[in-house]
Amino acid sequence: MLIELSRKDQEALLQMAIKKAGSERKLANAVRIPASTLYNYKKIGHRMPYVRFKQMLTFLELTESDFDFRLIDPAEYLSKGGKAVYEKYVKEGRFEKIHKKMRASSSKQMQRWHKKNKEENAENYYKLQYSRFKKVGKYKTKTKRGELVRNELEGIIANILFELKLDYQYEPFTEANENYYFPDFKIGNTIIECTAWKGYQKAYELRKKILDFEKAGFIVAVVIPEQLINFYKPIEKHIISVSELEKFIMPL
Repeated sequence: MLIELSRKDQEALLQMAIKKAGSERKLANAVRIPASTLYNYKKIGHRMPYVRFKQMLTFLELTESDFDFRLIDPAEYLSKGGKAVYEKYVKEGRFEKIHKKMRASSSKQMQRWHKKNKEENAENYYKLQYSRFKKVGKYKTKTKRGELVRNELEGIIANILFELKLDYQYEPFTEANENYYFPDFKIGNTIIECTAWKGYQKAYELRKKILDFEKAGFIVAVVIPEQLINFYKPIEKHIISVSELEKFIMPL
């Protein structure tokens, strides 16, 4: 069920909760509701599910009697309200124009949300974005350590590191030169990236990361299949083959 509050009361409810939590980000963590969703409840007036309304009341130590609201069935709300609005705009010949405007507005809101969170807490922002990315990523290869990695090449490297009894980190959050990365493998101050992409653009992307890592004091090696070396000339001094990995890593 959804709740129907006046726009003013819903915004006031969110403002009180944000004030108590200390910030929108802290409130999101406290009530386990995404910050972007809280923004939509507060600024855009999206209907709030009853269960989330109860979460907010519990957080604020308030009761339902403190607010004048009614419950709405989501299906009924969407079918009646949405259909009526759609038919109105189609009849007036404004549907396409309004739809494009809404998409542009939504895009701008998300841009503001991303900018705000990057500035206020970059580490949490990038970790959140990366956790979302990992959920849709294809991690298919299981290592001897029991974790899933992206591909066979990463699996080979992970197994070599495991057999060498090295305490490696896989895709750890790493700050380097005021930028944020998730390198494939990290052992102490050594970074190991690996790729089997056939294309020149990947080399330039890696070169930027390597420069940042080196400025931050890391040692960097990139493992690629030997047949792809010609694609990676811009970073050739960092390239090692799988067969060279043990020799490179053993001094660590």
